Amino acid sequence: MVLIFAVLLRLALSLASRAQWLTQFQLTCGILVRLAASTFFTPMIAATTAWFEDNCSLAVSLVSSGMGVAPMTISLPFARWLIST
Repeated sequence: MVLIFAVLLRLALSLASRAQWLTQFQLTCGILVRLAASTFFTPMIAATTAWFEDNCSLAVSLVSSGMGVAPMTISLPFARWLIST
């Protein structure tokens, strides 16, 4: 599953970098990147439930929230820095 994620993500980002119109870019990123992220999310949750016997629900909720917090805390400041330089 993770290999599929890597291939789909590479394809989605390559197609998005070659987009001619904003709508094409939004559809490529919105559909293909989300599809790639969903293939990565399932094995990550399965691994988390296998690792934690006590407080399994807490571990799964922290992993789930990390998927939304990580782009906000790392990707956005890095992108802002890249754009400004």
